[in-house]
Amino acid sequence: MKFIILFLSCSVLWAQTTSRVDAHAPIGIMGDHVHQKGEWMFSYRLMSMEMENLLQGTRTVKSSDLFNSTAFMMAPKDMQMWMHMIGAMYAYSDKLTVMLMLPYIKNEMTIARKMQNDEIQRKSSGLGDVSVSALYSLLDQESKKLVVSLGLFLPTGTIDEEVAGTRLGYPMQLGSGSYALKPSLTYTFLGKGYSLGSQVSLKYFVDENDEKYTRGNEYNLDVWGSYQLIKYFSSSLRLSYFANESIDKNDSQINSTTSPANRAEYQHAEALSLFLGANFLGQKFLKDHRFAFEIGKPIYQDRPGTQMKTNLIYTFGWQKAF
Repeated sequence: MKFIILFLSCSVLWAQTTSRVDAHAPIGIMGDHVHQKGEWMFSYRLMSMEMENLLQGTRTVKSSDLFNSTAFMMAPKDMQMWMHMIGAMYAYSDKLTVMLMLPYIKNEMTIARKMQNDEIQRKSSGLGDVSVSALYSLLDQESKKLVVSLGLFLPTGTIDEEVAGTRLGYPMQLGSGSYALKPSLTYTFLGKGYSLGSQVSLKYFVDENDEKYTRGNEYNLDVWGSYQLIKYFSSSLRLSYFANESIDKNDSQINSTTSPANRAEYQHAEALSLFLGANFLGQKFLKDHRFAFEIGKPIYQDRPGTQMKTNLIYTFGWQKAF
């Protein structure tokens, strides 16, 4: 699967000029269209991921199991991650659109401690890695859309979050500390009352950060179908595959012996998730406003190192073009 995504290394997003409610991809898909020359679009997304318990491979374990079988003195018990994403798009031509995405991230983790037999809370929040992308329409027919994109991620998110002088583990950091490129490819077919789509992407970290490590590359493959229930409302079903490689080196300020969240070699995974979504096209005083929701859950997870188990993922979104 990873090699297929790598082979299709340029992102595809589809040009959309129609007012059909199902013309947009599910809200969990980023940058799925281009615009007509001179057109702007602004968007807001609230994304959240809930995690609980631990996975060793595909097997669920609790912190007590980890303490009995390893030398770790702490273990993440549950975690909530939020991301507020503000986006802006501008079309330089009917074929070329540029996109800016500004993420604000908030993390909260509950950690179990073996010796104290208690739990502690850890939090981090702030700006994540900002991205700038160029989207180009390769195919724009009445029923078939194809767009290629290339995104550049800037190392604006911090990688030195700490509490009381102790550096937090990798999942609690807000950025990668590295520049990254993200090519992707999206194809959409618009049928009578329904639409089908797919997107393939790769996020490649190009350099080592200030702490002398590099995040593992990320691979995504998404396929979805949408059905127009009424003129201004559609539902969608999306299947999403995600995989990432492990961090190549260690942050010397993170104590890798205390918790699995601090182990660089554990930070890789593979997951297949199923999402149910809805798109709403505003009417009357909400004309040209789009509102969307998507909720999903992994149906398969494999984490070769001991990591948090993802339970639920959801996204709310708003979009307005003018």
